[in-house]
Amino acid sequence: MSISLPTIIQTVIAGAIGAFLIFVATQAWRAWPKAKAKRETRPSDGKKFTLLVAELEGDEDKKQTGHVIAELEKQFPLKGEASLYIIPYPEVLSIGRGERSAALESAQKKGRDWLYKMHGDVLIWGEVADKNKVLRLRFVTPGDGSAAKPYSLNEKLELPIDFGSDLGAVLAAQAATAILPVYNRSGDALAALIAPIVAKLKLLAESPPANFPDETRAQIWNAYAAGEARLGEEHGDNARLASAIAFYKKTLTIWTRDKVSLQWATTQNDLGAAFFSLGERESGTARLEEAVAAYRAALLERTRDKVSLSWAMTQNNLGAALSRLGERESGTASLGEAVAAYRLALLERTRDRVPLDWAMTQNNLGNALRSLGERESSTARLEEAVAPVAQRFWKGPATRSRWIGLRRRTISAPRFRVSVSGRVARRVWRRPLRPIARRFWKGPATRSRWIGPRRRTISATPFPRSGSVTAGQRVSKRRWWPIAPRFWSTRATGFQWTGP
Repeated sequence: MSISLPTIIQTVIAGAIGAFLIFVATQAWRAWPKAKAKRETRPSDGKKFTLLVAELEGDEDKKQTGHVIAELEKQFPLKGEASLYIIPYPEVLSIGRGERSAALESAQKKGRDWLYKMHGDVLIWGEVADKNKVLRLRFVTPGDGSAAKPYSLNEKLELPIDFGSDLGAVLAAQAATAILPVYNRSGDALAALIAPIVAKLKLLAESPPANFPDETRAQIWNAYAAGEARLGEEHGDNARLASAIAFYKKTLTIWTRDKVSLQWATTQNDLGAAFFSLGERESGTARLEEAVAAYRAALLERTRDKVSLSWAMTQNNLGAALSRLGERESGTASLGEAVAAYRLALLERTRDRVPLDWAMTQNNLGNALRSLGERESSTARLEEAVAPVAQRFWKGPATRSRWIGLRRRTISAPRFRVSVSGRVARRVWRRPLRPIARRFWKGPATRSRWIGPRRRTISATPFPRSGSVTAGQRVSKRRWWPIAPRFWSTRATGFQWTGP
């Protein structure tokens, strides 16, 4: 029996099609559980720090991935008010072929996409180096990725203590990164930005895992305190400020002056800021005194030689606390110390270096001098408070055309300079009124006018509309000269009006 060639071809094609359909069905059957798991995997609600655990490469029976999840559930129990939320993610993240660094970067980028999709904070991924013995794991955060580190399983197939410590360090770094807007941004939108971050940090700060090292605890406590302090300041919430103070104090039990001097000083400065904000809202002086003590403690390590601008910032903060304390006290000692602190801050906060900070400190210094001058009998402090304002209007010498009496002449004189007493400062505001005064002059009058720095009653005589003019009244037909006595000064500072 012979078989024709077309029949053979048809049989081969049918067999190939059948094999292809079987292959597709097999792959679909194998992928169905993973697809179902992905559909059932829900994103985090964002109220807790979320850990994503990807399937490990080379883990065919998923048992090695289960060891990681079991260890996380042991350290962060899911029952009750858990501080973390754990999501098993049913996909393998592996380093593809090609250049090692480029392939690793591509894998980490894919991992960050998963974190964004699931609202996660840390992704744990890796591979099985030796089944039931060694797992090589990595951590990926929205902004960074860590190198692979091998973790050996013990006889009970549990991960070592190092795993919890390393995960804690990653979480602490993520918390510190998330809270950075507290230091770099300001405004009403900041509170809405950091409020969910502080809410996530609260559970982790109040009940950190037992295997977290002290450094990790301190970082989490400090980040949480910074967020609470800013929210308390923005919303006027004394409870949040008190919570921030408590966690700053807990941080200082680990970040001591002997171990980490600059971190200790920075925390002392932040603690002083929290005390100051709370003291402004309370009627007593106890909180302000604690703020002063914290700022002075910070200055023990924040010296001018080590960190000049940070030293100046703390000096400014100390001046603010002393100034507010002095306003609530009857004496002048605190106000005097505030003036001294502001002047020390201006040694580094110069106009050329940090103009906005310089202006803020100058303003604070002026307010302190004003408060001090109001309590003293002399005017020296008030004159010091006005001096920086006077310098603002000084623009150097100039040669220009000006009105002198009844004529406009070119003279060389200072543009304007206010004396120390500030008596001539009012002339700045009268100059724009000269053309208006000339426009509305309607004849003689006996009235009170400015003569030099004093106001006196004078009698002004109108010029004749016609007739002879004496040598001393060359332009008497112009009815402007009664305006000149207003700017007449027998005792001038800088450029003054000198009559006709």
